[in-house]
Amino acid sequence: MISSQYGTIFTNSHYEKIQKVYSIWICFNPPEKRKNSINIYSVKEKSVVGKVKEKEKILENEYGITMTYEEKEEVEKMCNLSEYVWEKGLQEGREEGLRTGRNYGELQNLVRMVLKKMRKDVSYEITAELFEEPVEKIRKIYEVAEKYAPEYDIESICRELAA
Repeated sequence: MISSQYGTIFTNSHYEKIQKVYSIWICFNPPEKRKNSINIYSVKEKSVVGKVKEKEKILENEYGITMTYEEKEEVEKMCNLSEYVWEKGLQEGREEGLRTGRNYGELQNLVRMVLKKMRKDVSYEITAELFEEPVEKIRKIYEVAEKYAPEYDIESICRELAA
């Protein structure tokens, strides 16, 4: 059972290490209606949202379970862990968004400057040297930008380059 895994499979609050449990019962001389049958029983997850105190009340009022001090500490740890994971995910998402935005902004600036050189018929090799960028990168900008001539829509060019 799950409770027998504590201390061997997982310790403290490492509930992510709990393994799936199967329980097989063989019943001798069952009632006639249950003979030669296989029944499946499962535990269904019910998400209880809220703070620790709210969860305590739900456990006590709806299920008649009063938590010990140790159990309350474990619930507190689990709640804090989930809040930490949530906050960490938000922080990583914001950082990724900022990185993506910065990179896209840098690409827009480079495309803008490259377009100025293109309009003056400067070759991509010379433009690469002027901007100290790899020749292949500038050649690719020239190639994509030419598809959008003569308007040279920067957004469309950048979208295609970023894809």
